[in-house]
Amino acid sequence: MGESKLKLAKREEMLLSCAGVQTMAGRVQVRWETESAATPMGQLAYFIEFLNLTGLWSRWLEGCPLNYVSPNAPSKAEVLGTWLLSMLAGHRRYSHVTTIRCDGINPGLLGMRKVISEDALRNALKRIPEGEGIAWLDTHLADSVAPLLDAAWILDTDTTIKPLYGHQEGALIGYNPRKPGRPSHAYHTYLMAGLRQVLGVEVRAGNEHTAKHAQPGQLKILDALPPQRKPRLVRGDNAFGNDPLMMALEEREQPYLFKLKLSKNVKRHIGSLFRQSGWMDAGQGWEGLFIANASSTVGQALVPAGLEKSIGLITGAYTKGPTDPQWAKDPDMIEWKNWMAKYYPTGNNTDYFNVFGYMSAQLMTAVLKQAGDNLTRENILQQATSIRNMKSGMLLPGITMNTRVCSQLLKPDESASQANER
Repeated sequence: MGESKLKLAKREEMLLSCAGVQTMAGRVQVRWETESAATPMGQLAYFIEFLNLTGLWSRWLEGCPLNYVSPNAPSKAEVLGTWLLSMLAGHRRYSHVTTIRCDGINPGLLGMRKVISEDALRNALKRIPEGEGIAWLDTHLADSVAPLLDAAWILDTDTTIKPLYGHQEGALIGYNPRKPGRPSHAYHTYLMAGLRQVLGVEVRAGNEHTAKHAQPGQLKILDALPPQRKPRLVRGDNAFGNDPLMMALEEREQPYLFKLKLSKNVKRHIGSLFRQSGWMDAGQGWEGLFIANASSTVGQALVPAGLEKSIGLITGAYTKGPTDPQWAKDPDMIEWKNWMAKYYPTGNNTDYFNVFGYMSAQLMTAVLKQAGDNLTRENILQQATSIRNMKSGMLLPGITMNTRVCSQLLKPDESASQANER
């Protein structure tokens, strides 16, 4: 094959390797060069196409509370584009912006006429009102993670100490394990466990690094979420197991799991448990004292495990036990046994779930009675989620049933009122 034919074949191969990318500057052709060295910003054109086609870039610009009067001032695209390109390049200081001013491709793809100077960028960000700027960024951050919150997830809080070497606002001396005595900032980060997807970050002074300083931001995120997107669990270490935070979460009916801080009272309580009799070998070097809820049913848990092994165990059951002698002459217990004999003679009277099913039927009966003749789905749902202090003969004295709206009753992206409209 001649030299001219080789050049033609190479050109055709090059054209076939080109990919069209739709950017803010229009459609451009991107070609891979297998013989060239890879660069950190080489694939940025595809990210710019993503920002363009999804509308994220245009919405970010439109919502930015930055306004100029002078006709010589830089545009929003130039300010935010310089900011974005600098962060994507891994810059940590305004002075580093200078290194991207020689980029002749990516700024144009973002619709920028130029990369502004470090002073222009610093002054532009100063012009953004703090309150409006935080609301602008928080809104776009929330929109970027909202679709992920339809699945069950756990909210974690992480605090990072960042040592500082200048005179930044809030640069105070506090807890700093790596650089003791060095001023720092405390970054309280709220994120999805497992994915490490960030929902928000709050920058506090270096001496505001404790759990109580992370609490306002944590509650702010929880209060902003609709019921169907709230976390199944709020998780934290023993620093978060404090009364103010736990009370705030309980007021919001938000489940949580924190490590227990070994205070004097906790140690005293644990010591009192150790002095109780009834500790049994639980295997692998462990001993057990507590079992809870359905695990305490005689027929389904204790008998298969061996009744002799349950001596001294404390259960967390909230129903009357059919095999407990103290309820042998109880009118409600007699009524339940008669009901079992009539409608379920082959059923096991020691099975906890037969008691549970009986109470569930009582609850459903109460819902239908409250609904009256209006048996529409809307009214049934309304009555089923508004039971208050209902008594059942099979519940232990002092325990009542209450119901409320929860996320399991709703479809994704649907509030309680919308659910009632379906």
